[in-house]
Amino acid sequence: MFYTIVTNTLHLTRTELKKCIIDGPEVAGFMSQLPHAAKLVQSLYACKYQSFMEAILELNEKVG
Repeated sequence: MFYTIVTNTLHLTRTELKKCIIDGPEVAGFMSQLPHAAKLVQSLYACKYQSFMEAILELNEKVG
């Protein structure tokens, strides 16, 4: 689920991001278990790009 969230965050339009990732029932259950991915999605959707870049760095540490 982690990779699904991250890759689709960068692929989907803003409207689709809200519908499929943020409000999607399949994904919502995993967001609390994946705080770095949740921060990535929420910050991008809210146009908080500094927080988005910080989330990318945090994800890099987690994955790398």
